[in-house]
Amino acid sequence: MTILYQEATLKDIFAIIVTYNPQLENLLSLVKQLNSQKCNAIIIDNSKESSLIELSLNESVDCKIISLGENKGIAAAQNIGIQHALSHKAKKIIFFDQDSSISEEFINKLSSYIDDKCVNIVGPTFIDRDKGHYYPICHVTKKGLRKKIIISKDMQAFTTSITISSGTMVTSELLEKVGGMSEDLFIDYVDTEWCLRCFQFGELVHVLPEVTMVHAIGDNSIKILGVNVPVHSPLRRYYRVRNSFLLLRYDNVPKLLCFREIIFSFIHTAIIICTQKRKYSYLKYYFKGLFDGVMNKKGAIDESR
Repeated sequence: MTILYQEATLKDIFAIIVTYNPQLENLLSLVKQLNSQKCNAIIIDNSKESSLIELSLNESVDCKIISLGENKGIAAAQNIGIQHALSHKAKKIIFFDQDSSISEEFINKLSSYIDDKCVNIVGPTFIDRDKGHYYPICHVTKKGLRKKIIISKDMQAFTTSITISSGTMVTSELLEKVGGMSEDLFIDYVDTEWCLRCFQFGELVHVLPEVTMVHAIGDNSIKILGVNVPVHSPLRRYYRVRNSFLLLRYDNVPKLLCFREIIFSFIHTAIIICTQKRKYSYLKYYFKGLFDGVMNKKGAIDESR
């Protein structure tokens, strides 16, 4: 693990940015946005060969860069960032992807809501990067029933049990109470499991429709019968399939939700195989994910098999 450090005398809000072979221009822009909003930036780089030396030498930004030297997964990277932030007396932590972009007052609006309403989790709404529409947000009940919340600009703040980790701000007290991210999952469903763990502790996510963030799910998407189906790489499909089975072993995740995700992972894979290239790769990784999920294989995929 290599640590590159630039001293920052900012306030007690820390941003954790997980990267994997990032585009430096986008990453530099995000760090500058965070610096301008008085937020400490921590970059946890999962790239095998870090390309962030250049960023660390850029005098226009303040950030801490922790290069892991291998892909340990988003959960492990976030946990490393969480531990660093907590050790530096962070009061609030916010998570970002490497291609995130935020507007002015983004950090302040989320932080002020936490202070004013005395809550522990708050997040924005998400706008599709390519199509420009709001992503609906799904609330999952304790029994596993899903309720889709359609977003509009004039909505008031509301609560939900699940949100995307990117752009979500949490208090250090909550992290110390419920724990960090599940590294067994490696990448997919990490935020789902953690949010449902918070829900088990009686904590809901507060969503602010007035605060938006541009976001993209999957490499692209296809529309089937009016429904947008995200298209991930064959390897990401592996984690989606496998982890839908692993979730069955978590007490905080409703079994009904798990069975839904297992069924939909099959349907999504079938749609992708019918409409995309690399059909053999998608099929191979689907069955790998199916086998490893049933056999309770955790962490990173074993590519030697």
